[in-house]
Amino acid sequence: MAALLEVADEQNARVVLAGDKRQLASVERGSPLRVLEELGGLKVAEVTDIRRQSGEYREAAKLLARGDTPPDWESWTGWGG
Repeated sequence: MAALLEVADEQNARVVLAGDKRQLASVERGSPLRVLEELGGLKVAEVTDIRRQSGEYREAAKLLARGDTPPDWESWTGWGG
């Protein structure tokens, strides 16, 4: 990553890192986004609008993003396929 940032600096370019530190952690090399945010003081932007789902799917996505499950979760297990 240091080499990437060095080249970006030389080229006067911006590096955009995208990810979700709440997802499963990587098995190698730690968690670069978490380290950059927590130890390096990296400023982060957060996407809060759900755009890929609509209706009941959107409401379920909102609950799941907060770590909750819909009250009738058992009836949703067949969704999507």
